[in-house]
Amino acid sequence: MNYKLWVLLLLNIAIGLIGQALMKYALILRSNEKINPITSLIELFLDWRIILAVACCIINLILYLFLLSELDLGFVFPLIVSLLIVGVYTLSVILFNEPLTVRNVIAILLIGLGIAIMKN
Repeated sequence: MNYKLWVLLLLNIAIGLIGQALMKYALILRSNEKINPITSLIELFLDWRIILAVACCIINLILYLFLLSELDLGFVFPLIVSLLIVGVYTLSVILFNEPLTVRNVIAILLIGLGIAIMKN
C-alpha cells in the first residue's frame, strides 16, 4: 500500500473521530434541556455541530469508497473500525472525562495486537 492510500486512510479515521466528538459534544450541551421529541430532534439537526458531524460522515463515506476501490475489504474495514475504536475511546477519556479502566485498556491493547497480526 502506497503512502497516499495511508494518508487517505488516516484522514478517513481523523474525520470520523472529529464527527463522533462533535455529535457527543452537541448532545452534552443539550443534556440539561427539557426534551420535546419533535422540536428537540429538529433543533438538534439544526445545530452546527451536528451539521458538521453529518458532513464528516459524508466525507468519510467518499473516502471509504475510494479506499475500498483500491484495497481489499478484509483489510480496510477491520483496520478502520479498530483504529476508530481506539481513537474514540481515547478521545472520550481526554475530552469528555469518561472513565479509563484497566479492562478497557487491555481491550485496546488486544485490538492493537490484532491489527499488528493482521498487517503482517
